[in-house]
Amino acid sequence: MEDSKRLDTLDFFRFIAILSVMLFHYYSRWNPPESSASLYPFGSTYNFFQWGRYGVEFFFIISGFVITYTLHATNTIADFWKRRFIRLFPAMVFASLITYLLMLMLDRDKVFVHGHSFLNVLCSVTFLPPDLLNKLFAPFHIECNYVSGSYWSLWPEIQFYFLASLIYFLNKRGFTRNFSLLSISVFLAWLLMYAIDQQKLPIQLPGIVMGAYKFCASVFNLPFYIPWFLTGVLLHEVFFHKATKFIWGCLFITVALGFCACILWLGYTAVIIYTASLLFFFLFIKYPGVFAHGFFRTLNKVGVASYFLYLIHENIGVLLVHRYGGYFQRLSGLFPLLVIIVLCVFSVLFYRAVEMPVSRFLKKVMFRANKVKK
Repeated sequence: MEDSKRLDTLDFFRFIAILSVMLFHYYSRWNPPESSASLYPFGSTYNFFQWGRYGVEFFFIISGFVITYTLHATNTIADFWKRRFIRLFPAMVFASLITYLLMLMLDRDKVFVHGHSFLNVLCSVTFLPPDLLNKLFAPFHIECNYVSGSYWSLWPEIQFYFLASLIYFLNKRGFTRNFSLLSISVFLAWLLMYAIDQQKLPIQLPGIVMGAYKFCASVFNLPFYIPWFLTGVLLHEVFFHKATKFIWGCLFITVALGFCACILWLGYTAVIIYTASLLFFFLFIKYPGVFAHGFFRTLNKVGVASYFLYLIHENIGVLLVHRYGGYFQRLSGLFPLLVIIVLCVFSVLFYRAVEMPVSRFLKKVMFRANKVKK
């Protein structure tokens, strides 16, 4: 289909997002003060990639766009969740196990201590936040964590899928309107409660209300990230020429709220990244195939495999830099680039050799009933 070919450009956006996150983790994240000691053989010499942390928010915008597209192409909520399961679960199982096994073999100093527990593998494949699981299993004195710290971003995604699919299949025609109004309301309510909790406003609320807010805020973090997801949802309507004055108004409000969130919690660098993300998307809307040809095709292949690459990149990549980067001596600052290339190639090969066959098999099994009905 013509539309799917035009959407191939989004794979380049995924490449930009994952590259940003990898540069952050391989040059900046594991330096003081975020880490007690530098894990890089070159220390803080190349600490130029703090901005890369916001590649995750770029992923959220892409997700808002793609999930809206997917919802419009799906008949039932059951089919939608089957497709999400097929897309997310197998790669998570493989990535968690690979990370766990490599940590046992290579991480002798337990730099990534959470990667040494099989319980954390089980925690990771649930896609649920460890705080919630630990509260649920507190009577059994069980404590778990993600096998890799990067997995935290999957929980906001799951919450977004749940909310978006519920609203869409309750009223398909009114999805964008209803999701926009709810998202903006949720973010504003969360912002108000945050201001009250931080005593920024002279408002007193009953203890039970504040207790409920703190519990929800500790478990359900979608309200904080919802402007980015909503940005993607609205850009989908602009891309497919469905944007009304109401949609443009919601987009204006959403971008303003996104800037507000950046300034209040993430910093002014996040404003620049958010602006750059919007410019990328508007370039994509104006020239849909601009990143789908020539040299970009190679990078797009990495974008296609970016989910698995994201899952394996942090613990494994940082550990390789930590243990072996020093052998390059003066050129140790280039070693992370070699790690990036190796992990990109491995992820593309894994996607083709494992993810795609597993996906095809699961689709045959899980959608067999649909074919029988037809």
